[in-house]
Amino acid sequence: MRNHIAPCVFLVLLGACATSRQSGPELTLEVGGHTRRYLVHAPPGLESGGPHPAVLVLHGGGGAGGIEDLGRYTGMDAKADASGFIAVYPAALYDNWNDGRNADILREQKEGIDDVAFFRALLDRLVADHHVDPRRIYATGISNGGFMSHRLGCELSDRIVAIAPVAAGMAQPLSLTCAPARGVPVLNFHGTHDGFVPFEGGNVTAPYTRQNRGPTLSSDGTRDVWARANGCGSGVTRSNVTPDARDGTTVEKVTVDGCPAAAPVIQMVIHGGGHTWPGARWVPYLGPVTKDINAADAIWEFFRDRRLP
Repeated sequence: MRNHIAPCVFLVLLGACATSRQSGPELTLEVGGHTRRYLVHAPPGLESGGPHPAVLVLHGGGGAGGIEDLGRYTGMDAKADASGFIAVYPAALYDNWNDGRNADILREQKEGIDDVAFFRALLDRLVADHHVDPRRIYATGISNGGFMSHRLGCELSDRIVAIAPVAAGMAQPLSLTCAPARGVPVLNFHGTHDGFVPFEGGNVTAPYTRQNRGPTLSSDGTRDVWARANGCGSGVTRSNVTPDARDGTTVEKVTVDGCPAAAPVIQMVIHGGGHTWPGARWVPYLGPVTKDINAADAIWEFFRDRRLP
């Protein structure tokens, strides 16, 4: 039984074990000699006008085969329909993004696949073919996709307005070189009981095998890197945003003091939360899911009114 379930663990996390397809047909793009895949979910009639905001939603490790249902798992398709933005689901070339951890156990990182170049080309395509507003493109993602969102914030701040990583810190090697060209608004979600991406920092591990998949900063350390990059102060303001604690989790909002108005840094600490997307369905082995907040709602509220200068 264990061998039957193990390959599906991260795919379930990403919605890939569901049966219905929610996003549009698969599209391709040639970048760096590779054929890259992505899906676009546009609410009915939206692409006829424009320009429209777009949210990149990045899958976790091993989830490239599950992008068809990532929009349903995260709730981002429904949020796009309700709020009038385009949701985009790119796929890593070899199932894992080259997110800056330099983990040789992951092919994309070992071979140095230029995922940042892929995203630059993808954004050009979205603007040209899908009436996307180049000043209103945002990035979120879970696990490996959250790590990659941090990298996009560091290295593609001229194109990405704001980021909202989930269940991910910043790759430790990336933290040494992160130098965005402008202050990047950051909303970072992380559970204190994350069994794969440790909240306190250390090595990312895989389920069952416990393979070392490269070093991550702690959640607080990740917050501090962005605070320095954005020119914030050194203090923080904490508030409890939990309406009740019946699901065994509580949510604490940690806002860095003294940030520029255009570049806030906010840490959403899910006390008792696992390696999960807040508000989504529970998945075996990944730990508790908070129902006290809905990540899709919080992310779009954070992104909605922000745009590049």
